[in-house]
Amino acid sequence: MLDYAVQISVDATGVSRGTLDGLRAHGYTDEGILQIALIASWFNYINRVADALGVGRDEPGSTCELPLPPAAAWAPAAE
Repeated sequence: MLDYAVQISVDATGVSRGTLDGLRAHGYTDEGILQIALIASWFNYINRVADALGVGRDEPGSTCELPLPPAAAWAPAAE
C-alpha cells in the first residue's frame, strides 16, 4: 500500500494493472484502492499549493506573509 502511495507521488503514470492486481491480492478492495489514491493525491495537491505559496518556510530575512482575512461578523471578538 505504501509503495502504491509512493508511486502515485513519484509518477502516477507508472501505476499499472499489475500494481492494482497486487493490491487486490493483498486484500485491498477497489474501494480501498480508490481511497488510497484519493488520499495520496489530495496530500500531493495540498502540499504543492503550500509550496507554491511558500507556506511553512522559514527563510532568513523573509517578510512575506499572506494577509489575514477580516474576522467574520458572527465570530466572537478577540481578547
